[in-house]
Amino acid sequence: MTDHWATMTITGPEARKLLAEISDIDLDRDSFKFMDWRSGKVAGCRHGSFASPLPAS
Repeated sequence: MTDHWATMTITGPEARKLLAEISDIDLDRDSFKFMDWRSGKVAGCRHGSFASPLPAS
């Protein structure tokens, strides 16, 4: 890591819904699958998102 990067974990059953409200990335389970990576904006800031939840059982 550098002073130009930070990380944040958003977890829980409503995590996608919460992040979708402030992100420009399509976070639907069918388009943003387990272990996928997307770049976009969260709250107007550039970011990278990595889908690493537990797979649905």
